[in-house]
Amino acid sequence: MFREAFRSERFDSFEWVLRIVGAAVVNIVIFQFLAELTAQNTVNSATNSTTITGTSTQHFISVSSNYLFLYPPLAYVFYPVTIILYLWPLIGSLIFTKKNTDLESRFIVPPFYIAIISIAYFIVFILGFPNLRPTTPIESAVEPLNYLYSMMILMLLGVIAFEEDRIAVKILGYNADRNRIFFEKLSVNGILEEVKGKLLIPEIRSNLGVSQRIVEEDDSHFVLQGSTARRYDVDVVTKIGGYKDDENKHRTILKVAYYLRNRYSLGFTNYFAERTKKQSVYLHDVLNTTEPKMPSIDSVSLIKNGNDLFVEEVIGDLRGLYVRTQSASLSTVYLVASVLVLSILTAFLVITGQPTFASIASLTIDLVILVVAVIDYSRKRS
Repeated sequence: MFREAFRSERFDSFEWVLRIVGAAVVNIVIFQFLAELTAQNTVNSATNSTTITGTSTQHFISVSSNYLFLYPPLAYVFYPVTIILYLWPLIGSLIFTKKNTDLESRFIVPPFYIAIISIAYFIVFILGFPNLRPTTPIESAVEPLNYLYSMMILMLLGVIAFEEDRIAVKILGYNADRNRIFFEKLSVNGILEEVKGKLLIPEIRSNLGVSQRIVEEDDSHFVLQGSTARRYDVDVVTKIGGYKDDENKHRTILKVAYYLRNRYSLGFTNYFAERTKKQSVYLHDVLNTTEPKMPSIDSVSLIKNGNDLFVEEVIGDLRGLYVRTQSASLSTVYLVASVLVLSILTAFLVITGQPTFASIASLTIDLVILVVAVIDYSRKRS
């Protein structure tokens, strides 16, 4: 059994690496195309000039470059392809990540990894190392600038891809093993409003690591959530839900979740384990000893209770927009897709100097939003 599990894990890791490389290959092709486009449409020229001052004569060579790809008609190809180059790490992540799996076995193809592989290829095979012994005036003047511009472009790609990681996680969700989330359930001797008021005392709230903002609230429950110890894209997340006890109106059921959220997945460290224990003990101590006292019954684990709504809600927070849109109405999906496509079209028309068509595209966005709003309103009325 162990051998089969090891083989499966090794295969999943190998498949994950292949998906990253596959996405990077597409980015490399785009890089190669832009490199050829810019190299073949850059004209460098040298002009000789002589200055005579008294008895001395000085010769100057001025070098100028004409970048044809920055102007129509080549600009209509260069600018869109450049935009695709910077957006591809995110697009590739969304395409190459295996999405038809549960959160426990989902491994995101990170945009930053795609960009790093592409940048490494560009430096080694396309850009190369600068020529330290130029043989012509044009090489000595142009090559250092081209090398500097290329490095700036690569650095910008890396920075953008690093931020695209966050967007990819928001859309695809975290790799979340349920066993790495600590759940507990408390039965507290106090009504819902009293318990909520106690937990929102600034000192207690700060020590528990929850926000003052109430995520959810109605007459029967409330939910508090927050993250602490944020550094290097690591969050220790605490979520507390309070619910009226159906069997005893003078008691409140508290459900608590703790988990360590890394950049792409949930983690587990000794620091997190010790911190969770301390927070759990502190919560019990606050309820039992701090005035007004609200003695609590021993906690019960919720991990094995797959039907608990609080547990499913915590897991739902780790799911991305991709999963959430599966249950969204078609009108909402069409609205988002239409506005996104038309917005990209509007930006392209503005960049290429076609304000009239850009205005038409912008008005179309407003019209689409109005039509979808009317359809949704009529459905609700019926």
